[in-house]
Amino acid sequence: MLTINNIDEKEFVRVVRYWDKAGTHQAGCYTVGVKMAMLKNRTYAVLDVVRGQWEASEREKIIRQVAELDGQQVTVFVEQEPGSGGKESAESTIRNLAGYRCYADRPSGDKISRADTLAVQLNAGNISMLRAEWNNEFKRELEFFPYGKFKDQVDATSGAFNMLVKMGVGLASRGGGVNSF
Repeated sequence: MLTINNIDEKEFVRVVRYWDKAGTHQAGCYTVGVKMAMLKNRTYAVLDVVRGQWEASEREKIIRQVAELDGQQVTVFVEQEPGSGGKESAESTIRNLAGYRCYADRPSGDKISRADTLAVQLNAGNISMLRAEWNNEFKRELEFFPYGKFKDQVDATSGAFNMLVKMGVGLASRGGGVNSF
């Protein structure tokens, strides 16, 4: 059950934004960036969702603008799809976000397996979201996964959740980076 809550920033332990990029302008899959926080009580909150169908240069411009709005305290991850094209796309985003903590993530397993631990926490009531315009479409996609038309918001949300879990709570005091998890 995904609930809508007001969340005090003082409760944040860690915040990440995870990008699942698509390359089709005005058609097909969406590029999605999910901003998610781990809270002091070991629950999680979806803070923001950016979603659109952009061509590559416009997409990279938007990703940069979002990073500037999120600020330095948000660690950015971008899914690296298999193959040389996926590697080049992730490297392009990392270059685009010079000055920000941005890392490529090479997830393993299928989309359903990667979303499994997220689903467990959702069903246990351990994930909430801020009230925003994106709530209905976001909830609808999660509700119909894996049978819905689109899976991009689920991919980005499970990516953000999995990165927060990997990073853990202890790294905040150690200043842990990508090599720490």
